Amino acid sequence: MSTASSLVSGSCRTHVRRSVSPHWNSKPLRIGFVLTRDFTLSAFADFIDVLRLAADDADQSRPIRCQWYVMSPSSQQICSSCGVLVSPTSGLVAPSELDYVIVVGGLLRCACPLDSQTTEYLLHVGQTRSNIIGVCTGSFVLCRLGLLEGKKCCISWFHYRDFLEEFDHLVPVADQLYVIDGNRITCPGGAGSTYLAAELIARHLGNSTAQKVLHMLHIDRMKPGCSAQPSPPLESVGENERISRALLLMEQNLARPVHIGEIAEKVVDALHGADFLENNT
Repeated sequence: MSTASSLVSGSCRTHVRRSVSPHWNSKPLRIGFVLTRDFTLSAFADFIDVLRLAADDADQSRPIRCQWYVMSPSSQQICSSCGVLVSPTSGLVAPSELDYVIVVGGLLRCACPLDSQTTEYLLHVGQTRSNIIGVCTGSFVLCRLGLLEGKKCCISWFHYRDFLEEFDHLVPVADQLYVIDGNRITCPGGAGSTYLAAELIARHLGNSTAQKVLHMLHIDRMKPGCSAQPSPPLESVGENERISRALLLMEQNLARPVHIGEIAEKVVDALHGADFLENNT
């Protein structure tokens, strides 16, 4: 996969992106979606709509610069957690034909989120150098398949304890919008899906295309992955990012109280990384 920039694994530091020529003539960005049973519709819809708007001029929605596939070994519709059905558009595409394979998760109570053929397919993808993305609880699916060993895993603060109960040997990141760690990318969903999709568009098609898409979605600017997730619902939190991030850190470490100095150091480091990104992209 060729990208316009590279991130240091899981960190907030990045190289400045190259601008992409307005006379675009390279290969399209190709993404294959795997939807689990009871997947979260918004996590999928937010991501794919960014691709749709970036794929063509204006709002014509032709899959020119981006191509996407809802993959399944069968033609059976896939039911989301809200009951809306999505029809597959293709079989399981060879990983060599895709830039990213995205697993969109949903309800954790689903005992068998994937069929055996799709499971084997993801294990095969994991043996290649392909980029795999876990969105929403798709990260849980990837962890169960052993595809995130040694990688940072970004999850929602809401699922932090669920994650520790199932994967006590892994360290989750639950205070960021998304994490890029080599060829593994994880995102808790929500607004993070939109910002991660925009990041991929910026890397492959240029900053101007990504910003155009965000403006069409009434979002004023890009946010780096190290931006803080919204805080858990507590009274009098306000909109101060330092307070939000500190609360998230304390929430995640109730079983192991963290010294106030350590919290302050982590908050300062994260904010410095976010400022570096904003000033150099």
